[in-house]
Amino acid sequence: LLQDTWVSPERENHGEAVHVAAILERAPYELAIPEILPLREGRSHRETSVPLLVRRGRGVEVLGQEDVVPLGGADVSLAIRSHLRWQEREFVLYNLHLRSFGRTKPWEDPEVSWKRPSTWGRYARQYRRVYAQRASEAEQIAARIAEETLPVIVAGDFNSTVDNWSARRIRNAGAKRRDAFHVGAGLGWGRTYHAAHPLVRIDHVFVDPAFEVSSARMRDVGFSDHRPVLTQLRWATDG
Repeated sequence: LLQDTWVSPERENHGEAVHVAAILERAPYELAIPEILPLREGRSHRETSVPLLVRRGRGVEVLGQEDVVPLGGADVSLAIRSHLRWQEREFVLYNLHLRSFGRTKPWEDPEVSWKRPSTWGRYARQYRRVYAQRASEAEQIAARIAEETLPVIVAGDFNSTVDNWSARRIRNAGAKRRDAFHVGAGLGWGRTYHAAHPLVRIDHVFVDPAFEVSSARMRDVGFSDHRPVLTQLRWATDG
C-alpha cells in the first residue's frame, strides 16, 4: 500500500513515481488501481495517491476496487476500498491517507518563535481546524467500514498516533481491530515519522480478528519522509 504516490490509469506507464516504476520493473508486482478515479483540480488526468501493488504468484486476487472514498477532497484525503481474495477467503482492504496539518510546519516558519506567544495564533487556529476536519473524515470512513460484512484491514497514513481519537474511531469501527505493530513487535514505539529523525508512529495497520499477525517492523527508506510498516499476516486458524 502506498500513500502520496500519484498514479493514473489514463497516462502512459501510469505516470508512476520512480520507486513505483522500479518495483514494477524489477519485482513481480502489478499496480492495482480503480479505472474510475476523481479528477483533481487543475489536472487533466484522473489520479490516485493511494495505489495498491499486488504480488504475482501469491494467490492474491483483486475482485474489485469499485469504491474510491474522497475524504475532504481528492487532493487532501482519500481512501480506496479493495475487495480481495487470498487462500480461498475474501476480505476488504482500505488504503487511506488522512488529512495532515499542512506542508508548512511551525518549527520551519521563520515568523514563528517559541519565545513569542503572539506568533503561535495562526498555527493554533490551523491545527484546531485540521483536527475537526480529520475527525469528520474518520467518521465517514468508520461509517463505511461498519457496514462491511467481510473481514476488514485498514492501513495507511493516519497522520495521527494510535491513541488519537481519529485513529481509534477507525480502528474500532464495526469490529475491534488490533494494531499490527503492537501485536507483532511488542510495545516499542515503531516510529515512522519523520524518516530522517523518527519521533512518532502515524502510519498504521489495523487488522481484523480473522487474521493473525506474524510480525511487524519498520524499514529505513531514502525516498520518503515516512518509514514503511512491514507487516506479515496469516488467516487465523479458527477464522
